[in-house]
Amino acid sequence: MADLQKQFLEFHNAIKLGTYEENDFLREKRDLIIDKLKSKLAERKDDGYPQYERSFNQGSYALNTGIKPVRTGDYDIDVGVLLDCHKEDYKPVELKELVADCIKHNNRTVEVSRSCVTVTYMKDGKPDYHVDLPIYAKSSNVYDDTYYLAKGRKSLAEDKRVWQAADPEGINSIINGLYKGNDNYENNGADQRKQFRRCVRYLKDGVTINTWGFIALD
Repeated sequence: MADLQKQFLEFHNAIKLGTYEENDFLREKRDLIIDKLKSKLAERKDDGYPQYERSFNQGSYALNTGIKPVRTGDYDIDVGVLLDCHKEDYKPVELKELVADCIKHNNRTVEVSRSCVTVTYMKDGKPDYHVDLPIYAKSSNVYDDTYYLAKGRKSLAEDKRVWQAADPEGINSIINGLYKGNDNYENNGADQRKQFRRCVRYLKDGVTINTWGFIALD
């Protein structure tokens, strides 16, 4: 039987995107957006605006499962933002619109998407990369530490504009901790985690091919 491992590894290396921290320009844009949000919210504190509490990486950059975009440019990163407010005090779309208004700038477009606020940077009239900001709040119930994700946008029906319980950092911990501390695996499961991430990238690229109709290779 033919051994295709070499070909699979070559394909993987062709589609793999480096870790988030290796991409200085992505990190720079993330930090600029977060700093802009913090400063604008602080300026409007006396007007009753909620304040920035913290942010964290999520999605493929937190899990190190990113692939190169099928189209030139159009890289994306996901940065969760927790605001110091209660979900009972804001409608989810209202809070996302507030965030979008704070980070508007003439060199980028900002729109409220179903699950986040999307900031897109253009190059030569085409999307170059974008930052997705899922917006979270907590409950006024002091016994509830759950993060609630603001879902929906203005064009959606009211029942699609909801606060959805979420645990993004819990997912990060579960995935990044796979196979660790299991005596059945050598090197604390490092090889198994690498294989898991390779499989995720293969699947993501397959979805991309089905969506766009061509292969995501340089």
